[in-house]
Amino acid sequence: MRGDAIVTVYEGASPNALVCGTFLRPMPDGSWVIVMLGGGDREPMPENRVFLFRSHDCGATWSHPAPVDLGVKAADR
Repeated sequence: MRGDAIVTVYEGASPNALVCGTFLRPMPDGSWVIVMLGGGDREPMPENRVFLFRSHDCGATWSHPAPVDLGVKAADR
């Protein structure tokens, strides 16, 4: 039996310290995805974005954060 482990996927630091709204989901291809709100030091800020991290090895390693463009930022300009 394998015990729980703690893995730091992203450790925010000013000026991008915000990390909130995170959740982990298994994907149909077997990978795992973490979705989070981040960027800036607080909410709300123009720097805030949605980011994805992906793991193909059950959480042993994670990709760098990939911003998700939902078109909201462009619509606000």
